[in-house]
Amino acid sequence: MSGGTREGAGRKAAKIDLLELEKLCSLQCSDDEIAAWFGVSIRTIRNRRSEPEFFDVMRRGKARGRVNVRRAQMKLLDGGNPTIAVWLGKILLGQRDTSPVRVTMPKTRTLPDLGKAAENVVQMVARGKLTPADGGKMMSLFESQSVIIAAAEQSLERTAENQAAFQAPPFLVTREEEVA
Repeated sequence: MSGGTREGAGRKAAKIDLLELEKLCSLQCSDDEIAAWFGVSIRTIRNRRSEPEFFDVMRRGKARGRVNVRRAQMKLLDGGNPTIAVWLGKILLGQRDTSPVRVTMPKTRTLPDLGKAAENVVQMVARGKLTPADGGKMMSLFESQSVIIAAAEQSLERTAENQAAFQAPPFLVTREEEVA
């Protein structure tokens, strides 16, 4: 990477130790952190990445870092850590936290509709068809919906009141009536 047409002309390429670069990449360092470590600009790191050897070193280092993370996770799993077991099950095996119960509720457009839906949830929890945790989640959704519905109903009432208040009194004469 030298500029100019004459031998040795232009700015000298920054020295970046590839072994050190691979170690930094294995720690999953960002381009910004790598640039700061070597005392160069981020642009230099990005430009040098276009060089095959530089790119391969960075790719290999990032891959080694991911393997190290996976190894540490597996050690935690082997140690009996239930949290990491659940997380790895989700990530590696595609497992999900889902409720086995599917509940179909009526459309809730008014506050009385929400009241009926909440009663249904309470009954389902009482019958054991829905866990208390899932029932609580549904009730918090209903609570959020009730706030929205109540605000919308109040807004509609105020709009109707404002329209009634701004109707022109019958004794006002319009311009068209004056001309006639």
